[in-house]
Amino acid sequence: MKKKVAMLLGLLMAASAVMGCSTEELYAEVSTEVEAYNAAVAAYNDQVAQYNEAVGSIKDENKVLTVELGNAQTAINGDGEPYDGATLVDLKNAMAGLESAKVEEPALLEEEPTVEINAEMSRDELNQIKEEIAERSAQLDEKAIPEAPSKPDYANALEELRNALQSYQTSVQSLNQITAPADEFVIERLQGVDTITKIEAVTEDHDPNGQLNKQGGYIGCIYFRDNQIDADSLYLEGGEEDVIEIGTVGGGAIEIFQTPEEAEARNQYLAGFDGAGFLSSGSHQVEGTLVVRTSDDLTATQQKELTEKIVAALIDLR
Repeated sequence: MKKKVAMLLGLLMAASAVMGCSTEELYAEVSTEVEAYNAAVAAYNDQVAQYNEAVGSIKDENKVLTVELGNAQTAINGDGEPYDGATLVDLKNAMAGLESAKVEEPALLEEEPTVEINAEMSRDELNQIKEEIAERSAQLDEKAIPEAPSKPDYANALEELRNALQSYQTSVQSLNQITAPADEFVIERLQGVDTITKIEAVTEDHDPNGQLNKQGGYIGCIYFRDNQIDADSLYLEGGEEDVIEIGTVGGGAIEIFQTPEEAEARNQYLAGFDGAGFLSSGSHQVEGTLVVRTSDDLTATQQKELTEKIVAALIDLR
């Protein structure tokens, strides 16, 4: 169609060159050429608009992708650390997967301008427009519009990233809960463990180890009784049950430290008594800034199960 328009314009221009005509006739002739050219431009620009709309959909989807990646990076750059380091690995992998799925944005096409004409123009101006239209028509015939790009589908990659981010953030919150928590928090969580019957926090006036709030010592220590241990095996005097005085042998304890390093140092100290008979410290492991201890009077299976229940209660986000 464009080539036919160009041919028509060429014939009209040739006819005008051969035949002399008045300014009014020249204006009418150029008006016809302008109308034909502008119609061709309108058709071209309509195709350009459709192409640019497709490119715009890619830009919109990439904006969503950029925001989601930014949210994930902001979370990683935060002060918190995850309880489960694997959640950070998963999040970074999900980010890389989304980055690799990103579609490059094609450049937008420019629309062609139309030509304007009015009856007040001189013969020279009209002839100049005739030449301009001939040149533009040839250029328009050479322009090819690429096939419109498809809108990218990031749904699966975005869902994977959002799930990984949620798991990471949950893990960070869980670790925050067991980083130098208050006694009251630990006590409240221990109350949800089915086999634990009695709980008591040490004070500076009632602390068998004498380490409460001292340099390198714990900032809190909560002893508990566990009903899997027969009270008759504890050699209680006069039937009295002072949970703190009975100590970890009656169930276990949660020792709260200010830093993970202090908790690790305490855990290493307790490890020195492993397998030492009646001096054995029972099971012990570091969770955040806590040392979770269970009685040596429990079987290995009971120690493992009780520890898992305690840790689950402590990191649960309610």
